[in-house]
Amino acid sequence: MVIALVQQIVIMAAIMLVGFCLRKERVIDQAGTSQFSDIVLYVISPVVIVQSLMLEFTPEKLVDALLCAAVTAVTLAGAAAISRAVFHRERNVARFAVIFSNCGFMGIPLIQGAFGEEYVFYLSVCNAVSTFAVWTYGVYLISRNRDAVSLRRVAANPCVIALVVGLACFALSYRPPAFLDAALTTVANANTFLVMIVLGSYLASADLRSVFKSKLIYLTCALRLVVVPAALLALLAVVPLSSQVVKLTVLVTLSTPAASVTAMFSEKFGADYRLASGIVAVSTFLSLFTLPVAIIAGTAVL
Repeated sequence: MVIALVQQIVIMAAIMLVGFCLRKERVIDQAGTSQFSDIVLYVISPVVIVQSLMLEFTPEKLVDALLCAAVTAVTLAGAAAISRAVFHRERNVARFAVIFSNCGFMGIPLIQGAFGEEYVFYLSVCNAVSTFAVWTYGVYLISRNRDAVSLRRVAANPCVIALVVGLACFALSYRPPAFLDAALTTVANANTFLVMIVLGSYLASADLRSVFKSKLIYLTCALRLVVVPAALLALLAVVPLSSQVVKLTVLVTLSTPAASVTAMFSEKFGADYRLASGIVAVSTFLSLFTLPVAIIAGTAVL
């Protein structure tokens, strides 16, 4: 299991390097990166979520899903408390980055590659809770404007819509016809490649010399990649999920680096975009080392 995760991280790192080089050589630019990101967010990720939920319904899976949702909510609340205790009010970008992980964007290819398609089911539940929190509390945290919070945007989020459709398929134990399943699989298989190209491009666009010297960025990354996963590990040790692999899925999902929307929201709402993009870039790079440690610890404890 640990070997499978490390192998997947190595594969993802190699593809990320390709994205880094493409951006440095100006084969893709900021507009292209943004377009690739939109394809992942609005097309590929929803397809992966729907496909992962097309399972035979069992009460055990339902109980596990509800527990995953509860663990995610508690983890987000705990991360919010930790970030508020460490950072002052003006460090809202850092607080956002500590709370919200790249669970959908980076978590999906990790879980797909390391554990298998069926465990994306549990990631999707975690991602749905996180998405709701991002578009409500997260938007307020970055913008400091309650009017910017929109439940309509939450309901219209493609991943949330995909979750609703997928849960209906799960409740009905629906499986698509072979040709449709093949089409969904073809789209889903593009997920890892495009995600890592985008993340590599983010790394290439950051001022790495300055961001790797920032104590604030290192502190933020330490909280996101070490402190929050350690607290989550302690929580998962006492939560009665059905198997160790389900627990490890939740651990990996919520231990991923700072969410890509940290930078997107900062640019949109006039926050410190340079700091946000630096945190996303550095935490993504460091997660290549911290995620294997998290899974090793999880395998030993859970």
